[in-house]
Amino acid sequence: MALAGLMFVAGCATSNDPSEGGFINGVVGLATGRYEKRVEEKQALLDQKQQENKEIKQEVAVLEREKVEVDNDLATSKARLAELQREMVELRQRLEHATFEEGRERQRYLYLKQELDALEQEMSQVSELNGQSKDEMNEQIRNMEERKQKLEKALNEAINSY
Repeated sequence: MALAGLMFVAGCATSNDPSEGGFINGVVGLATGRYEKRVEEKQALLDQKQQENKEIKQEVAVLEREKVEVDNDLATSKARLAELQREMVELRQRLEHATFEEGRERQRYLYLKQELDALEQEMSQVSELNGQSKDEMNEQIRNMEERKQKLEKALNEAINSY
């Protein structure tokens, strides 16, 4: 008879949630294992979410390391560019203070000035950092450094030829 009563109560139970249905629903949920199954399902979902959270944290850590690397590369590029700009100011001062005679020397002066102006223009564009990749920016800075060295050499030759 007690078993029949339990079967009757089990047939009436409609929820696996222990907070619903009252005492009889709770007894039935415990007796039939529905609550335990619900706990297992919730635990599996929790485990899955914890694994997803762990993976996201690992991804965040990787991205943070990459950001630090990019920030360091950018700082290095900016420092190289600043040094190049400082050297360009010195080169311009040397060019402006050099004395060039008329004729061929004056043409050399105008050529060096024109090249220096073009290089300074290019430097101002690079310093704006308009969406260039690290490699593109480093390549441009390296090219400008080479051009500056050639200009410096040409200026030294022009000055020393007098």
